[in-house]
Amino acid sequence: MNFGKNKTSQIIPIRPTNSFALPEIIYKKRVPFIKLHTEKLQNNVINLSETVSTTLIYKYGNLVEYNKSPTDNHIEKIEFKAGGCFGTCPIYELTIDKHQSASFVAKGNNFDPFNYGNEGFFKGKIKDDDYGHLISLLNYIDFIKLNNEYTVPWTDDRTGILKITYNNGNIKTISDYGMVGTYGLKSVYELLEDLRFNQKWEKVMDTKQNKTHE
Repeated sequence: MNFGKNKTSQIIPIRPTNSFALPEIIYKKRVPFIKLHTEKLQNNVINLSETVSTTLIYKYGNLVEYNKSPTDNHIEKIEFKAGGCFGTCPIYELTIDKHQSASFVAKGNNFDPFNYGNEGFFKGKIKDDDYGHLISLLNYIDFIKLNNEYTVPWTDDRTGILKITYNNGNIKTISDYGMVGTYGLKSVYELLEDLRFNQKWEKVMDTKQNKTHE
C-alpha cells in the first residue's frame, strides 16, 4: 500500500492452501478497492467454475470486506480467548467493557515464546483511540451477521473465541479455528493481539505462584 511521501505498508492477504487468489484493483467514485478472485485448486489445477469474488477496502489499518451499510450497535463487552497451537502461539484472554476497563490474562508464550507456563493477570484501561478503532471495526464488519463458527482445512492451529455482548445483553459468539474466518475478523484479532503490548497494564497477580501485587 502506497500512502504517499515514501510511506508504504505491506499487506499479506489470506490465501487458503486449497485456493488461488488473483487481485484486481477497481475504483468506485475514485475510491480504490481490491477485488479478490479466489479459485479452488483440484489436483493443482484451477477450477474456474468455482470462482468467488470478494471486494476489499483498506480500512482500520488492514484489508476488510467492503460494507456499504455499516451497523451502529451499542457494544457493552468484548471477550476474547486465544488458545494454543502446535508451536509457540500466545495463549491469553482479554475482556474489555463499555467503560474501556480491561483485564488481560497471559497464560503462555506472550512475553517469552518458549515459556508455556502461566505469566500473570493484568488490569488496565484501553486508550480512547484504540477502543474507538476496535468498536468501529466490529460495527463495520457487521459482526452479528458473521457465522458462529469458522475453520481452516488444516490441523495443529489455534482457536480464537470472540464473545460480544451488545444492545442490552444480546450475545454473539464466534469460534474461529485458524483465526482467519474473514478478512475483517483477522483484522479484529490483530488489534486485540496488539493490545497486549500497546496499553498500560498493571500486573495484579502472578497466576503461576498465585501471588498478588500490591
